[in-house]
Amino acid sequence: MLYTIIAKEDPVTGEWIASIPAFPDLTENRYGSIAEAVETLEHTISVRVKEAATGGSPRPVNPTVEIFKVEVFNPYWVEAPDDREQTAYHEAGHAVAMLLNRYRFQHVTITPTDDYQGAVTRLPYSEKIAEMIECDQYSTRARRWIEDRIIEGYAGATAVLRKWDDTYPEEDGTGQDHADIADWALSMSASDDEATAYLAWLRQRAINLWNAEHRWCQVEALATALLERNDLRYREARQIARDAEQRVFDQRVGKLPAAQRSLRSPIGA
Repeated sequence: MLYTIIAKEDPVTGEWIASIPAFPDLTENRYGSIAEAVETLEHTISVRVKEAATGGSPRPVNPTVEIFKVEVFNPYWVEAPDDREQTAYHEAGHAVAMLLNRYRFQHVTITPTDDYQGAVTRLPYSEKIAEMIECDQYSTRARRWIEDRIIEGYAGATAVLRKWDDTYPEEDGTGQDHADIADWALSMSASDDEATAYLAWLRQRAINLWNAEHRWCQVEALATALLERNDLRYREARQIARDAEQRVFDQRVGKLPAAQRSLRSPIGA
């Protein structure tokens, strides 16, 4: 007999919410990790199957069942791409989102360490920014600044989703990405429910970033460069992105009269 565990991650708390359709009472239970969810639910099912086989349960189960199988299912999960390639697209997504927001960083890397597989190293927040967030966090300016950072945080995972046909999990490979996103959202919300809705909206905006060809081409160009070089400084990454975007614009206007060929990359100097 096959039992299916449907698991999904809470975007605010990071907990795993797991259910078993065959058991209505095992619905929307929360666990600290997917491993904990599987271990706990496997044990629960094992006990119930044994009870059913010995007549100890009112639930009608085939009494000849001796072996059961648990399949962990998440609608986002498919065969994973090469880890290094996935990391390159993930970090390229972060970097391009920052470039679009004109937010400077030091460098982007896919050289792994003990702490991460890849990273975009941000510049420290200025005292002016820190004061704005602390003293006036509900102003329009502060909210816009925080929303830009959350979208940048989601942009890595959504770039991976876009690359693999929207079927690869929102890996949030992202322990730190996830923590930062949740902290920002909770700081701007009055409740967990509000934070969840707020994050769903911002995540959708991060998904929409890559619907435009002139943005997606920048991610692909940066990911390719990272796979070749491993590390890119800010100016190198910015130039690669601008060149990729300019090629798209050139293709669009190539047949226009010369006087109208003035489209340029919006990524600033």
